[in-house]
Amino acid sequence: MQRANRTFALTLPIPIGAALALAALLSLGAGRALASTGEAGFAFLKIGVGARAMALGSAYVAVADDPTALHWNPAGLASSREGVNVTAMHNEWIADFRQEYAAATVPAGPGTLGASFTGFYMADEMERRDETGTLTGHFGFNDVAATLGYGLQVAKGADAGLSIRYVRELIADESATSFAFDFGGRYKVSDTGLSLGAAVQN
Repeated sequence: MQRANRTFALTLPIPIGAALALAALLSLGAGRALASTGEAGFAFLKIGVGARAMALGSAYVAVADDPTALHWNPAGLASSREGVNVTAMHNEWIADFRQEYAAATVPAGPGTLGASFTGFYMADEMERRDETGTLTGHFGFNDVAATLGYGLQVAKGADAGLSIRYVRELIADESATSFAFDFGGRYKVSDTGLSLGAAVQN
C-alpha cells in the first residue's frame, strides 16, 4: 500500500524588512533550542501563565496584549491602554504542585505600566530521609517572583518593553535570591494580520 505525500505552502505579501525580521527570529529560536536545560536555578520561571497562552502551546510572545505580557513579552504591555486591567490564575499542576499568578496594568504616560506576582509551591510537604532511608522529618519549598514592567509604542506598528524581576527560591533551610531583566519587541505588519515578536528573558 502506497501513501501519497502532500505538501502545503502558504504565501503572504510580507515586506522585505518584515521577512528579514522573521528570519532573524527563527534563527534566535533555533539557537535557544540547542541550549542545555537544568543548568540554572529558578526553573519555575519557565512555566507559562495564562489560559490563552497555554492553549496556544506557549506561542504567545508575538501576540501577548494583556497583563500576562509581563511574563511573555513586556512589549505587549503597549497594547493594554484602556483603563486598569487585572488577571489572576490558579494552576494545580502535576504531583501536587501549585502555581499562582496575578498581574495588573495601567496606562502611564506614553505607555503602560504593569506589575505581577508569581508563586510556585507544593500542597503537601516532602519527606526528609537520611542515607539509610529513615524518615527524619518533612520540609517544604516555595518560589516567588515579583515583576515590574513598562511597554510603549516606539514607532507605527512597533512596540518595545522592559521589565525587572525579583526572584526568590526557598527549599528546606536553603534559599537564593536574584534579580532578572526582560526586554522585548513586537512589530505588527500592517494590513496582513501578522505580528512578529521577540523577547530576551531572565
